[in-house]
Amino acid sequence: MDEKEARARFVANAGLILAAIVAIIGSYTFVSYMAYDDISKPSDTNAYLDKAFFYHERDLLHFNYKLRQWIRGEERDKSRDTASEKLNGLIKDAEALQRKLSGGENYDDLKESALIQVHLTQKQDNSSDEAMSAIERYLKAVNMDRAYSLQKFLVDYIAHPKKNTVATLDNALLQIDQKVDELKKQTHAEYHDSIDTFWSDLKQKNTPGILKSCLPVDAGAEIIREAYTTMIDLRVAECVPIGEEKWVVDFDTLAEIFGIMLLLFSFPMMLPSKGCLYSTYPKG
Repeated sequence: MDEKEARARFVANAGLILAAIVAIIGSYTFVSYMAYDDISKPSDTNAYLDKAFFYHERDLLHFNYKLRQWIRGEERDKSRDTASEKLNGLIKDAEALQRKLSGGENYDDLKESALIQVHLTQKQDNSSDEAMSAIERYLKAVNMDRAYSLQKFLVDYIAHPKKNTVATLDNALLQIDQKVDELKKQTHAEYHDSIDTFWSDLKQKNTPGILKSCLPVDAGAEIIREAYTTMIDLRVAECVPIGEEKWVVDFDTLAEIFGIMLLLFSFPMMLPSKGCLYSTYPKG
């Protein structure tokens, strides 16, 4: 091996090592970005509320996706206990994120902050649009409690179908609806019809595991439990929202990302140099 070939081999090896380092850094950066949740609490109350709602809606998409996958038989372990455990894990992760975002032991201040905004807009005689925006934020905060109650009922029902009754669910939903009734007592009568309309629509389109088109307006506990029974016992997925898969970092995913990054960064070094191309043809 002459000096020129040795130098070329050294450059090639150094290039591959550099490509590997860049691929590792790129993979780490990409994974960190995809898995990162900004849980800093905004100083502005409305910004904080909107951020909490965004994460709640996203986490509900993750829950619906996992539920649909299990019902369709696309999970490796199809047992009810495993499904219940995985779905319960998603609920715990979602609640933990809300607690971190609120900066406290629980996220009850979400409703309290939203209700304070409702009172402020009325005391300050703000426009009806501003008042209604504050009211809608409070209803969304109440709806978070409703969604978590339904998710926990559904998860428990999957594992223990005979344990949970309509009365159990009805009592939980009744307590949620009472908060809306209390809100109406604290707001001007001109907003009551809008509150009823918004709340009915919110419940219909944000019931965990059930599409809006599959639920009547103001569906009660019995109808919701019947829908859950049908999808779980008969494995019918038509009324389950498609949802969105949660980004989970595992070894296989990390290996795939690293392989792609390494291929991209090392590919230019695999190409023959201009001198090599010329040397393959005899000079005329």
